[in-house]
Amino acid sequence: MSNEDLLPADRAARLERLSMHTHHPLAGALAGQHASPRRGSSLDFADHRPYTVGDDFRRIDQNLLARLDQLVIKLFDSEDDLTVNILLDDSASMSVGGKLEQAKQLAAAIGFVTLRKRDTVILHTLSGIPQKCSGISGLPTLFGALRTLSPAGATDLVAAVDRFLATRGTGLTLIISDFLTPVWDEALRSLTTHRRTQAVAIHLLHPEELDPPLSGDLELVDIETGDVLNVSLDESALRKMRDHTQSWLADVASACQRLGFDHSILLATDDLDVHLDRQWRSMEVLR
Repeated sequence: MSNEDLLPADRAARLERLSMHTHHPLAGALAGQHASPRRGSSLDFADHRPYTVGDDFRRIDQNLLARLDQLVIKLFDSEDDLTVNILLDDSASMSVGGKLEQAKQLAAAIGFVTLRKRDTVILHTLSGIPQKCSGISGLPTLFGALRTLSPAGATDLVAAVDRFLATRGTGLTLIISDFLTPVWDEALRSLTTHRRTQAVAIHLLHPEELDPPLSGDLELVDIETGDVLNVSLDESALRKMRDHTQSWLADVASACQRLGFDHSILLATDDLDVHLDRQWRSMEVLR
């Protein structure tokens, strides 16, 4: 997968004017361009507090001192850098129908927007070592890491989230996964224990996983475990399968809403430009 495949030039041109945002201020590590819960030295006035010994006398509000004889200092909004953590599912099930390629392109687009604003991207996968990239000079590193990813192994989201939590990361966290694991809800719940990050869940699937073009007597093989299941699919069984799938999709969406996550469904066959423009703007994460 080339850089052009990861991020076509026309998409990059449309993304250049955009930036990543969080719904609430989240403290970062460095001075940057995003609202912080801390008070700092930007030009945006925030509040007053009483003067105490050791405060910078230049921040004393001279107008209040003259009018009300109150010795207070001005507080200003601080600006921090933003760290975007991308938890990308590279398990074997992501090989179906180009899901991993779509996930890589999404990660490349979000990484491009983030790094152009001199912020930081940390790419986490299910099996690899986190890859940290900062500023526009980090773009080749991010693209290189994405190009080398290949689908393998089981969808162990719980372990991946635990490893992320161990880093005590801050900022915006994107989980891009097909959530094809019985413990997907445990992974999402674990992430809520970490209050220094805002989470976005991207449920990435292939249309044939929603409506399988199958019928008759079949031998189904689990792509991750190799387990074999012999089934006989008639119209009634297919209908039950579709109903179960819709129920599962609703459960994931409901869990995300309950836990305070932004959530969207992305298909491997979707136009990613349309998805970014509509879904991400509606979530007010990309604007």
